[in-house]
Amino acid sequence: MQTSYKRTSLIIFLFLMLSSMASKEEKINLRVMTFNIRYDSPNDAKEGNGWEVRKPRVAQIIEFYNPAIFGLQEALLHQTKYLDSVLVDYKWYGVGRDDGKEKGEYSPVFYNAKMFDLVSSETMWLSETPGKPSKSWDAALPRILTKVQLKHKASGKVIDFFNTHFDHRGEEARLESARLIKRNILAEGLSKPSVLMGDFNASENSAPYHDLISGQQIFDVHQITQNGSIGPKGTFGGFEVCGKEITNRIDHIFTTKEIEVKWVKVINDSFGEKYPSDHFPVMADIEF
Repeated sequence: MQTSYKRTSLIIFLFLMLSSMASKEEKINLRVMTFNIRYDSPNDAKEGNGWEVRKPRVAQIIEFYNPAIFGLQEALLHQTKYLDSVLVDYKWYGVGRDDGKEKGEYSPVFYNAKMFDLVSSETMWLSETPGKPSKSWDAALPRILTKVQLKHKASGKVIDFFNTHFDHRGEEARLESARLIKRNILAEGLSKPSVLMGDFNASENSAPYHDLISGQQIFDVHQITQNGSIGPKGTFGGFEVCGKEITNRIDHIFTTKEIEVKWVKVINDSFGEKYPSDHFPVMADIEF
């Protein structure tokens, strides 16, 4: 009788220990980043800010902070291919916004292929005809949402990742884009974690921003970080290191409620008197 009791106690102890280990293993820690790298403009070269000068600096920032997943904005195809060629272990998905193929700016998503398998990928235009290259409302240019669904190899868990770049002129277009994206995320269901990021050309005081976070279903990582935010408040201030406080925060990362946010950092690393882009990258360490 005593032997049977000890055996039962041992089984219960082992079960609880394994359950605890499994519970810990279920937590997945990731670093994600959004980075508007500034498109390759000939005019920038006149001021010493051309892509040929900046491209190793952009790559160095990404390589140093080593995100598992990151989204770019304003990336032309040759800029995307350059980063793909120098960054190790990443694969990417994206299309040109002008024709759905190679023309125009991309909003590509890069992911560490050692950590993730690509389950699905999709591009949606931020317009009234989202299934084809188009623009609507008062948008100056076609704008897109890039979506990838990734499976974490070690755990089998799936995460949805959205990357976008809102119009720089159209107020109505930005608001309608926010509503379109929110409907898309909610339609996918909130049972699996989702990350939305990009250059929204909209501050935390704007209508598009408030539309996205209303309803307590999508959250700004700056608002829910457990250990605080590091770096300047703003994300857009030009190429020059000027010593002035940058407060215009238009690059954002949002998550759904399944995700815990550990840290947030606005990266203002410079190279001499120059930044690698006119936008600062935003990085978040998350857990789900």
